[in-house]
Amino acid sequence: MKNTNRPARRRILAIGIPIAALLVGVGLGSSAAGGVPEARVETKIETREVEVPVEVEKIVEVEIASAACLTALDNADELNAVNADAFGVVADMFDAASSFDVAGINSGSAKLDKLQPEVSAAAAAYREEAAACRAN
Repeated sequence: MKNTNRPARRRILAIGIPIAALLVGVGLGSSAAGGVPEARVETKIETREVEVPVEVEKIVEVEIASAACLTALDNADELNAVNADAFGVVADMFDAASSFDVAGINSGSAKLDKLQPEVSAAAAAYREEAAACRAN
């Protein structure tokens, strides 16, 4: 009579051996984790006093712009305002010239004649203070 249990026995061995190996591994791992005492290392902490140079910030007041420079800037603003008025008159004169309006051109010319002393005075004041500013 032939033994027909061999395939069943092989299946049992094929499943049983890995399970047994797993159980043995788990057992060895758990015994190794709890069985080794931890090593203690003692360290000695040493403190020292060290001198560190400290930088002190010194605040110094410095004049950024001289009075002459500030006055020159104010005079430049005034000169620009007077020149803007003159350019407005010139623009009106060009409009009058484009429509052949001689009276408009003559009116603009009279306005420019009135603005000329203001432009000259503002330009002279600016040049004087600008020279003083540059001399500093």
